[in-house]
Amino acid sequence: MANLTDLIPLVRERVHNCPDPVIERALRWAARDFSRETHVWTENANFTLNAGSNSLSYSFTSPGDTDIVAWRMLVLDDGAIPITILDRPEWPRVRSDSLPRYAYFEDVNTVTFDARPEANISIRYEIAIMNAIESNVIDDTFMNSWADALAAGARSKLLTQPDRYWSDLNAAQLDMGEYRQGIMNAKQLVHKGFGTTPKRVIQNRFI
Repeated sequence: MANLTDLIPLVRERVHNCPDPVIERALRWAARDFSRETHVWTENANFTLNAGSNSLSYSFTSPGDTDIVAWRMLVLDDGAIPITILDRPEWPRVRSDSLPRYAYFEDVNTVTFDARPEANISIRYEIAIMNAIESNVIDDTFMNSWADALAAGARSKLLTQPDRYWSDLNAAQLDMGEYRQGIMNAKQLVHKGFGTTPKRVIQNRFI
C-alpha cells in the first residue's frame, strides 16, 4: 500500500508555505473524490452465504481503512452465474431451498438476497472503494497511475481556499483542469476493464 504523504512535495511546489497537515487533508479529499468519480480503486474477492440462516441479509465490512463507494458485481462463484442487483426488493416472495437470483442493497454495507440457499455458497463480488476519511493509505496501483492527478486535485482545492496566503484562483483553474482530465482518463480505463484488482470479472451492473 502507498501513502498520500509521499505526494506532499508535488503539492507544495505550487502551494507555497502551506502546512503539511493541511496538504494531507486536501490529498485525502482528492483521493476520495477521485475514487467516487471513477471507481478506479477496486476490490475483488468472495464471501460465503450460509445455508439455513434466518436472515436473507449479509452485512459486509469494507477492507481496512477504506469505505465502499459502490458494488459493481455479484456472481455465484459456482458457474459464474450473475446475481441481478435491483433498485428495490421487487421479488414477489422469498424462495427457500434455492439459489439467490436477485439482491437489493438496504445501504452500501448490507445486501439482501431473495432466497436462502440449501447449502453454503460462495459469492464473488467486486466493489469500488476509497480511503477512509482520515486515512492516507491507498492502493499502490492507484498511487502509481494517478499520483499527478491526485496532487493536482489537492492543489486546486487548496488554491481556492479563501483568505489564505497561498490562494491563487488562476493557478487553481489550471490544476483543476489537470485533475478533471485525470478523472476522464481513469473513467475510460475503467470502462475498458482496467482497475486495481488483479483479475477482472465481467461486471453485473453499477448501483
